[in-house]
Amino acid sequence: MYADMQARADAGDVAAATRLYRDVSLCRRFERLDRDNAKLSDELLAQAVDSMNAEQLKSYRAQLDGVESRRQNMNSIRDLCDGAGQDALDSLLPNLRRAAQLGEPYARACYLERGPNYDPGSLLDHPERLGSYRRDAQALIQAGLDGGDWRVVDVLRNAYQPGSSNLLSAAVGTDPYQRYRYLKLFGLGAPAGQDRGEIESDLQRAAAKLSAAQIAQADAWAGKTFNDDFQAKPIGADGPLWDPCVFPYD
Repeated sequence: MYADMQARADAGDVAAATRLYRDVSLCRRFERLDRDNAKLSDELLAQAVDSMNAEQLKSYRAQLDGVESRRQNMNSIRDLCDGAGQDALDSLLPNLRRAAQLGEPYARACYLERGPNYDPGSLLDHPERLGSYRRDAQALIQAGLDGGDWRVVDVLRNAYQPGSSNLLSAAVGTDPYQRYRYLKLFGLGAPAGQDRGEIESDLQRAAAKLSAAQIAQADAWAGKTFNDDFQAKPIGADGPLWDPCVFPYD
């Protein structure tokens, strides 16, 4: 299955690239997940149930059910990953990047957030991936904005924070004007009722470094982008913002 999926991903099939990076991510974590579940199972089975009251027994059975459910999931992942060679496991970052380039939103946000650091060990053999990431970043940012992707805005908001030291902050540099633009856009999308104190404080600090003309220009850009590209949808309309590298699985 892997060779066929990889050929499709290389040819521009976003579904194949998405399936590959998510499945390979699971396969690379399988042994640790399986070990952790086995350890939890052993600890539960070692507990003395004779002294438990009814409520404790109910909780204990629920924990056992959870372990059994995870055991079944582990069996499914074991079947999925059976026969996966090192070439397949090493394809994690290239397929994450490919899916990002093809417009898959989770891959795009994750790749922007972590870049080659999503698989840091691979940098020893592929240092050129840092240069590729720097070249990729601006196009992926623009694609995220054009697609109304709040995850990309959130990643950018963090990257432009003073003192930020991740790969994206290094790629975009320090620019108070850009920081203000993304903060303003993020503020427009904040749901009603959300505590806006932190957002307003960040905006005020960013605005202090800009001229009145720059602020007016940035406000106009944020308003137009919010209405045109984000269709005035609030943050969370397409799912909550969390770690961009936590992917949904079927």
